[in-house]
Amino acid sequence: MSKEEVLDTVLKSKKGALNPFSLANDVNHEIKKLIIEDKLFNFEHWAFHPMDNTATIELTREDFFKFLTNYNVPFEKLDLLEQIEKIEEPKKGAPK
Repeated sequence: MSKEEVLDTVLKSKKGALNPFSLANDVNHEIKKLIIEDKLFNFEHWAFHPMDNTATIELTREDFFKFLTNYNVPFEKLDLLEQIEKIEEPKKGAPK
């Protein structure tokens, strides 16, 4: 399934409109894990656009995790910059 098909059929969303609330539409749990940037955990309130950018919903980190739990969405806290650096490191030493 292409990325566009996953957005449409699994998450009932479209390119440019994806947000964590779309995970509520994944009734067959095809999305295996939500990756959350670890720096977000420094903030008590998180904000998201609900399906388009005409509005913003702000909720506490705790309430967001209640949402994930309610929809059985597993997540992983990850330092994304560190992960990018790990990928880029071997490229730096590669012959040109």
